[in-house]
Amino acid sequence: MADELDWRLHGQMAYLKGVALVHRPYRRNPIDPTWDHDHCAFCWAKFMVEDYPDVLHQGYATADDHQWICERCFEDFKDSFQWTLIGNQASSPCVPAADSESERTPRQMTNCTLLLPEVQAVLNRLHALAESRDDEIIQQVRGPGSTWESATSEQKATLLRDALLPIPRSGGQFLYAVARSISAARIVEFGTSFGVSTIYLAAALRDGGGGLVIGSELEPLKIAKAEHNVAEAGLSQFVEIRAGDALQTLRDMDGTIDLLFLDGWKELYLDVLQLVLPNLLPGAVVLADDVNIFPDQLAAYLEYMRDPAHGFVSVTLPLDDGIEYSVRVSL
Repeated sequence: MADELDWRLHGQMAYLKGVALVHRPYRRNPIDPTWDHDHCAFCWAKFMVEDYPDVLHQGYATADDHQWICERCFEDFKDSFQWTLIGNQASSPCVPAADSESERTPRQMTNCTLLLPEVQAVLNRLHALAESRDDEIIQQVRGPGSTWESATSEQKATLLRDALLPIPRSGGQFLYAVARSISAARIVEFGTSFGVSTIYLAAALRDGGGGLVIGSELEPLKIAKAEHNVAEAGLSQFVEIRAGDALQTLRDMDGTIDLLFLDGWKELYLDVLQLVLPNLLPGAVVLADDVNIFPDQLAAYLEYMRDPAHGFVSVTLPLDDGIEYSVRVSL
């Protein structure tokens, strides 16, 4: 018989020993807690896990035809999943609840953490905050008479501590799409700021079955803000933010890196890339933001990435302020 704790833990990853359970809405039975459990998807999954482990291991069994959850299982599992309660219905974290089978559109059935109300709320708040104040902050710290050009990286980080400087929505969705398409499990982010791009990347990891975003940030205030925002989005378990100089905190990385996202100080893009280069195997993707608005600072980086001798195929995408999309093809 399967260990109850073992198969419960798989619920957070959207599967219970191979049985798809949280890809669809579930309605609670509000009448009788002892009602026919053969119609409960979770009772059915437990039965299959215990009696047919080999079938489940091969991935042949699914719970697509079982959309109800009994009161007993709801009580058992309410702390193992993130439920959104709407009236007397409960929906899984990836799918908004629908009133009837006919109303469940393909979009509603999509496994996408970005559709979660709590994630959307955090991203909407942060994007709106950036739009309302970032331009003014940048003008103040880089305007006539400022000390910006002579400032150190630490001083610049302090001057911009209240500026979010986030990737735009379209860019964030692109990050999510890329991470999902390559089944990324380990992502490194240079320049976390308030954690906007971190949330998009962590959402992709969650929907892909798990993993870790390793972020880096120099400014202590931004680290605290980013950790708070990631936690508010419910994605803390997929994120680790390293405080300090990225050239130190990202040194000697253990294991491979599937995706590297560069969005910190532009003059350090090439240094950060070369620092983690041993961890990038063929097929790994490197995304560099803002290449169209910082051509001088990024000239050396772009020259390196576009030289076939360095093992990358690279192209600039006309998305937002320009994203350099590079794939490692050889060591």
